[in-house]
Amino acid sequence: MDGLKQRSKLVELYRKYPCRTLPNAYWKTENKLEDLEVRIQKDSFGDASGLAVWDKDQVLALWCRKRVDCPLSRRKLATFSFILVHDDALSLLNGFIFDRREPYFRIIHKGDPPFYNCPPQHHYEAVNPETDPKAIAEMIRACYPGSTMTDEEVRSWADHPVYDPSLWVWVRETATGRRVGLGIAELDPKIREASLEWIQVLPDEQGKGLGKAIVAEILRRVAGRASFTTVSGREDNLTHPERLYRRCGFTGSDVWWLLVK
Repeated sequence: MDGLKQRSKLVELYRKYPCRTLPNAYWKTENKLEDLEVRIQKDSFGDASGLAVWDKDQVLALWCRKRVDCPLSRRKLATFSFILVHDDALSLLNGFIFDRREPYFRIIHKGDPPFYNCPPQHHYEAVNPETDPKAIAEMIRACYPGSTMTDEEVRSWADHPVYDPSLWVWVRETATGRRVGLGIAELDPKIREASLEWIQVLPDEQGKGLGKAIVAEILRRVAGRASFTTVSGREDNLTHPERLYRRCGFTGSDVWWLLVK
């Protein structure tokens, strides 16, 4: 499939079924499309029944309703050491041995934002991408023990084509000025998709409604600009982040598996 045609077909499918089509926000695949193969299988009614997105080394998306709808043969799949596969197609890889098998939920929000406000004695504050990368990296490391997040990595997010400074927000304790929560989202105006990238609350501040408040505030900020908002996360995370998003109105049952040999 030529580049322009593959992009238009993938966009069409993604807008219809974002969480089933790709394991991540569309723009993260779009910037690699020139080097990728895309194959979409269709049934007798013209509906998509299978999808594969790959290059010579890895499969970046694999989904199908039935084994016969899989765009890649089992022999071809055996040549890849990195595969992102939707739960619907996971059985295609039975018998393959992978050193890493990580499940990620991918859910969606449409419609009005929930009515969660910033808790008393706290307030929202804009994030300054020029001066705050160190504080952001420290926040993420504090929330994820073992994380090696660096200032440079955080600073690079402002170079993303979907960077929107209005979707970076701190939560501070009003009395002390202590930063206790952080939200970072991105907005793709072509797809009209917002994606939640980082929603963090310091461990000793959790359980106060701060996470719900951050998610709700970002959803308010994208209202009228995004047709939908997506979020992904480790399904087996001990903190169960999926519960937070579902309380904020996110829905769906899509699960993607990261498989690495």
